Amino acid sequence: VQRRTVQPLLDRLCTDGHARAAVRLWRRSEKEGASFFARDYAAMLEASCRSGDLALVLPLLRRLRDGAEERLACEDLDRVERGLAAARLPSGSKAFEVQRVTIASDDLGCAHCGTPLSLLTLNADQRALVRTRLRQRAAVVDRSGFLVDFLQRFADWLLTSPSNFDCVIDGPNVGYEDQNYEGGTFNYYQVEDLRQELQLAGMQPLIVMPSKYMPSKFEGAKIPNHTRRQRYRHTELSVADLLIIEHWRQLGVVYEAEVSGKDDWLWMYASLLGEGRRVVTNDEMRDHWLHLLEWHLFRRWKESQIIHFDFKRFEDPDTWQIELTYPKPWTRATQTSADGTWHIACADDDSWVCARPLVDLPVEAGAETRWLAQDEQSEAIAEETQTTSSA
Repeated sequence: VQRRTVQPLLDRLCTDGHARAAVRLWRRSEKEGASFFARDYAAMLEASCRSGDLALVLPLLRRLRDGAEERLACEDLDRVERGLAAARLPSGSKAFEVQRVTIASDDLGCAHCGTPLSLLTLNADQRALVRTRLRQRAAVVDRSGFLVDFLQRFADWLLTSPSNFDCVIDGPNVGYEDQNYEGGTFNYYQVEDLRQELQLAGMQPLIVMPSKYMPSKFEGAKIPNHTRRQRYRHTELSVADLLIIEHWRQLGVVYEAEVSGKDDWLWMYASLLGEGRRVVTNDEMRDHWLHLLEWHLFRRWKESQIIHFDFKRFEDPDTWQIELTYPKPWTRATQTSADGTWHIACADDDSWVCARPLVDLPVEAGAETRWLAQDEQSEAIAEETQTTSSA
């Protein structure tokens, strides 16, 4: 079933105020493979509020927060605002205090209600699920089982390491940054300067580096040159390069990945262990994550755990200033605070809807509300994770 097949009927049901019928149609369509958009959530929210079916409102808001693949366009946010403002209890009193607000990127929260916004991250179940999928994909990519064992050895090493590494540096991505010119090569100074910059910021960085860039024999040591404008296939290392390598080994701040071309699997896996570590890379990782995580959760992972970097060059190409772009302290996405206030983000600008419930909204245990609360999805995540762990 395609969304375009059922969307006109869904819109008509919402327009006519048949919110519960729209939910049933949505539920059946999803079971048949249909995927819906944020605008569909907006339509059902408005219909639920205007029809007085307030038991659907909170489950729909949670589903918009946790399940929508994209954020609301301005016209769809208008629908949500109108709907929540029109929501009434049987007594006729308002269910929400609703205000359209502007929250700029340098603000820490909502000026209207005083609520700070939150940084949304993958929760423990979601991290466990992605680790499971990553191991499953590793088993498909390398049927010998070596790659799966490789990931497990790395996880065990992190757990037993005396250093509390809280971020991981994608070594090749940093070393080859700005090196696509004639004479460019892997730059160990860039990696070391970035490591020191992170230390100065109070972090404990771990460098993940393919073993081909970490020669064990220093005499006549060479490494591959994978710059796009390479003139030679290999580069001979200088004494300074070799001293940096030995320095990392002495400090215990580098993990040497013996599987060629799979070092990115390590920092992906590291970002999913424990509470999750940040990763320093400019690699967007779209190809990998398409197999591992739904788009909205991939975006949540990326916005909360990726640190981007830039080497600002001066006249001398070997002189630079490092600029790090950290995750923002909050996520531009629908979220709720401890007191039950909802903030719903617009995809197009800095406008949000601030909606504070004025009363405890009705709750029921019907099939529609259970489905909207995604109980089935949570059970599926737990089941998939448990099955793989048992295996």
